[in-house]
Amino acid sequence: MSFLENMNNNPEFLNDFLKYSAYITFKSNLTVDEMYIDIRTFFRYLIFSKNENNVEFDINTFKTIDISEITLNDMKNVSSNVIDNYLYFVKKCKNKK
Repeated sequence: MSFLENMNNNPEFLNDFLKYSAYITFKSNLTVDEMYIDIRTFFRYLIFSKNENNVEFDINTFKTIDISEITLNDMKNVSSNVIDNYLYFVKKCKNKK
């Protein structure tokens, strides 16, 4: 999965960051794509966690969450508590596999 193939589905600031990582800091394509997957998962979590109607986590639904509407303002509002909850979420989901 290449971030370049999914650029139309991403917020522009994410594309800018990943292009910077690839072309300015010379990170490998694999590293940039792995960064993209991790960041996309975090963005999906932000959207998922805001939706109070989520009773049960469903991986198939989670994978379809559109991240294109995430903004830099959303990023500014991320607290350490949100990050802690995300890490717990990731650990919990990995244990379900």
